[in-house]
Amino acid sequence: MATGLFAAGISSAVTAPLAAAFTLSGVLNLNKQLSSTSFKAIWLTILVMGVAVASSGYKPISIIWFAQVANGLLLPIVTLFLLWVMNTERLGKFKNSRIQNILGLMVLLVTLLLSGRSLMSAFGLL
Repeated sequence: MATGLFAAGISSAVTAPLAAAFTLSGVLNLNKQLSSTSFKAIWLTILVMGVAVASSGYKPISIIWFAQVANGLLLPIVTLFLLWVMNTERLGKFKNSRIQNILGLMVLLVTLLLSGRSLMSAFGLL
């Protein structure tokens, strides 16, 4: 069990910053090649920030709690933003149809319910 948890932690410690580096490179319109200097710099910065936070003495439970609250707040906002973007006229024939919007609103409702439950759980109201 301990070996499996250790392996999962080590693999996540490398792949999560890698995924974040790909995302940030795309957002900043930088080179996304693994061999590029800008990509390596972003990846290293994210790794160093992770090590700094892990070494700072914060309790992991409080960091997990903060992440849960942040996810609870951001999930419905991101869902609403995606619905808005997918209904812009610039998309032309790729714009959402009525059924897609109905399904999207159902997803928004589920995210609001999950967000509310997550926030209530995080603040001890559940």
